Amino acid sequence: MQPQHLYFTSLVVRDAQFAYDKKAKTLTDTLDKYSQSAGTGWGADSFADRYGIVAGKFLELWAKSVVSVGGVSVGFTQTANNYALADWAASKGKGDPPEERPPPAVIATVPKYGPPNDLRWRGRASTTTRGRFPESSERSRTSSCSS
Repeated sequence: MQPQHLYFTSLVVRDAQFAYDKKAKTLTDTLDKYSQSAGTGWGADSFADRYGIVAGKFLELWAKSVVSVGGVSVGFTQTANNYALADWAASKGKGDPPEERPPPAVIATVPKYGPPNDLRWRGRASTTTRGRFPESSERSRTSSCSS
């Protein structure tokens, strides 16, 4: 492998890191549209609580992995620099020493994607449908169950 291949790979990985970060932001923007969507009652509240914990941990892990991808990009550049210098030294220093390339600009601090919006219902439900199906749905539900 030649140093120029590693430099190129470093830039490809750097670009992928920014795309990876953007996908996390797109995911959270999409999920945030579903606030208060778990419904009402103990089961829905329990689900919303667990969802918040798991989704928060997932987003935290994703954010840390974004930084890791940046580290890979920087590592490829450093490795290419080391290879170029080693090649120069192996040729007994003939010619000018290779120019050391700077590490690429990457996301080096953990982004903050969360916490996710709460799914727990905090609004006000209609008194005619609270805790039960509306009449039209109730009829279709009972008729489909008895068939």
